[in-house]
Amino acid sequence: MAEKMTAVVMYGVDDIRLEQVDVPKPGSGEALLKIAACGVCGSDLDRMYKKGPHKLPLITGHEFSAVVEEVGEGVTSVKAGDHVTVPPMLPCFNCGPCQQGHFSLCENYDYYGSRRH
Repeated sequence: MAEKMTAVVMYGVDDIRLEQVDVPKPGSGEALLKIAACGVCGSDLDRMYKKGPHKLPLITGHEFSAVVEEVGEGVTSVKAGDHVTVPPMLPCFNCGPCQQGHFSLCENYDYYGSRRH
């Protein structure tokens, strides 16, 4: 597997660079995905050119399809070679709304392309 990958990295509002970055290793409960296609939506444009993301630097993009490259320990729902899409919002599963099954109202959510790579 390649040691580097191409990524769009944001360093600040209107400071977006195409770079080679290290390929991450999947941790426990995680899967490494090779992006097949990534869209750009209005929230991406707003983050990139107006208000910025929650953390910097940031690998941008949260609407994508991919192929599973590798899975971490404990992952049984997907395997290498599977084609997937990923909902960008990552609920905490612990707050009140999550406990009631209202994941879109999560009080402690994480988000690809805004709060995490």
